[in-house]
Amino acid sequence: MIKAVFGALVTVLGLQSMRFLFGSLTWYLRDTVGVGVLDLIPIALGPFIAGAALPVLSRRLGPTRAMWVGASLLAIARVVNQISGSPAVDLWSA
Repeated sequence: MIKAVFGALVTVLGLQSMRFLFGSLTWYLRDTVGVGVLDLIPIALGPFIAGAALPVLSRRLGPTRAMWVGASLLAIARVVNQISGSPAVDLWSA
C-alpha cells in the first residue's frame, strides 16, 4: 500500500516539475538570460539523464530506501519551487 502511495506521489510531483521545467527553460533561460535554443537541449535533457542514476542508487540503498530518498527530494524541490520568488531558483528546483 505504501509503495503505491509513494509511486503516485512521485508521478504527480514529477509531472508537475516537468511541466514547470519546460516553461522555465523557454521563458527564463531563452528570453531572460539569452541562452540559444540549441544550448537548451543539453540543459533540458539533464534531469532525464540524472534519472538514469536511479538504478544505481537503488542497488546501493535498496529499493525501499531509494524510493524514500527520491520521494523526499522531489517533495522538497516542489516546496522550494512553490515558495521561491527567484526565477533562477524556480528553474533549478524544477
